[in-house]
Amino acid sequence: SRPVSSTRIRALVEEGRMEEACSLLGHPFAFDFPVVHGRQLGRTLGFPTFNVEPPKEKLLPPNGVYLEQVEVDGSWYNAIGNLGVKPTVTDSGRMLVESFLLDYSGNAYGKRVKIRLRAFRRPEQRFRDVEEMKRHVDMDIACGREFFAGSK
Repeated sequence: SRPVSSTRIRALVEEGRMEEACSLLGHPFAFDFPVVHGRQLGRTLGFPTFNVEPPKEKLLPPNGVYLEQVEVDGSWYNAIGNLGVKPTVTDSGRMLVESFLLDYSGNAYGKRVKIRLRAFRRPEQRFRDVEEMKRHVDMDIACGREFFAGSK
């Protein structure tokens, strides 16, 4: 077995191999930033989301959908999240982590949240329209519920 090093862990994160990175770290890859305002489109589609904007220098895995856990006000919630630029709904190029918490209702604007990226689900993609995007998000949510039900 190869020695654990920050270079090896960084390479795993950059490849999106979150479960392996978590195993070597001994804890999930995580970051915490304040919740910022997005376009509030998720709310109109039935899955309100939190947006955080990581600094440009932050080590991030590849753009895509991740299974996450998010801490808000001291409580942890299972979530799915998109790390990327949301190409279906904007061409701003603004890098955000947009998270949908599976069993949360509340307002977190301005609060700091901690996000643990647990597993990579799929690459970020541009959909034909918002309806196609919503179908994929519904599948991501179902996958997230299944993942977390099996990881208790």
